[in-house]
Amino acid sequence: MLHKIVQGVYANLEKSTEKLMHFCFNQSKNLDKFLQRPDMSDEEFLQKTQLSSEAARKTVKCCRTELSKSFRLSPEKLYPDDNFLDIINLPSPEWDMMYLVLPLEEALGIGIDEEQVPNWTTKTVTLAEWIVDFLSRCDTGKSVL
Repeated sequence: MLHKIVQGVYANLEKSTEKLMHFCFNQSKNLDKFLQRPDMSDEEFLQKTQLSSEAARKTVKCCRTELSKSFRLSPEKLYPDDNFLDIINLPSPEWDMMYLVLPLEEALGIGIDEEQVPNWTTKTVTLAEWIVDFLSRCDTGKSVL
């Protein structure tokens, strides 16, 4: 009886290990996709999104910098058309939207409430779309786009 229990535990452990290895492999593969691409400057990023205000410049720089810190890659590796979920699903010890919101408040000199933070959990929202939506919700006292 004990032998069957041990076999069952071992089989479950083996399946869990296989799932974990598959998950880690996929995350590593996703990270490689970002790391192997050419760098894109903030200016190129802004051009591709057709943003030009000072608030947009600060927001792009802050978003790319803070996301790159959390996910251990260069800010220049983050492109406007990157899926937001693909970015936040990169290997990271732990990530919370507050890691982005608090630096944005400081960079823009404004308070940001919950309603001003666009939904980032949809599968299709890109980094540029999130930034444009965020800027349209913020009152910086100046043109934001």
